[in-house]
Parts: sequence; structure tokens; C-alpha cells
Amino acid sequence: METTYPADQLETRIVSSLTKVFADEELQALPQHSGSALRGETYSFQMAYRTNIHMRSLQVHVESELLPHIELRTVELAPAEFVNYHDADEFVLRMTPGLYPIRSFR
Repeated sequence: METTYPADQLETRIVSSLTKVFADEELQALPQHSGSALRGETYSFQMAYRTNIHMRSLQVHVESELLPHIELRTVELAPAEFVNYHDADEFVLRMTPGLYPIRSFR
């Protein structure tokens, strides 16, 4: 069964694959509108999404001439209670407990 959602209930943004996306804060990363790679290199990016409704699952369908060379991966949210020591340096992304992104290895 396929369900579609109005555009105002699902927001997506293509961002760098290095961007950390947290569920409880605004996405600060600028949208990525283009990219390039040399022959034989891997080109990576991520699609971050937000919705104001509960979605049990999100399915992605790719249509491209490059389909045999495309690999999709998912990032899930994992609860973390102890994320760092109190004396961490300024390079730590966050100090608060919450849901943190982790690559899914299914």
C-alpha cells in the first residue's frame, strides 16, 4: 500500500554526506544543488527529511541511468544518555542526551 503526503507535511533537503542531522534541532546546513566526481570516484550525499506527522517507514525509489552503480544507505536514530564527559573540548558537536544519528547496517 502506497501513501502519499501533501508537500507541506514532508520537507526534504539534499546536504553533504558529512553533515550531522539531529532530529531535535533545525537543520543549519545549506542545500546542496550540484556535485561532481572524477571517473572511478564515489560521490556521496544525503537527503535529510522532516515531517510533522508520524511515518512508520519511508521508501526511496531511484530512477537513473546510473542505477547499477547507485547504493542507498539509511541512517537511523539511536538513543544516547551519556554522550561526553563534562570537560570536553569545543569540537564536540553536542553535550546533551538525545537521539543521535547512526548508520544502519541492515
